[in-house]
Amino acid sequence: MSTLSGEITGIRRRKNGRFLDKGHEIFMQSNGQDYRLFMAPHWDVKHVGLKLRIGDEVSARGSMSSNSGGRQMVVQFLDVRGQRWHFRQGNGKPMWVKGAK
Repeated sequence: MSTLSGEITGIRRRKNGRFLDKGHEIFMQSNGQDYRLFMAPHWDVKHVGLKLRIGDEVSARGSMSSNSGGRQMVVQFLDVRGQRWHFRQGNGKPMWVKGAK
């Protein structure tokens, strides 16, 4: 697991992608590097009430990967504006999957 802290530079609802279709992801800068962070399907982000803004300072913990698309993280939890939002258990199992909570 890795931790990143930085400023949100972009927000996107994916229509398809490597991890999940219709996913919610943010782009951020941390220590001068650009990262793409995948959180959850957009319906789950909406369901939990998370509202992000470009310019928000966030801290994220999750699993890192790197490919031709750049540096990416699959987020376990995200801290923003003093609140923690969980998307995966410690073993990586998504919280939105039935029986994970």
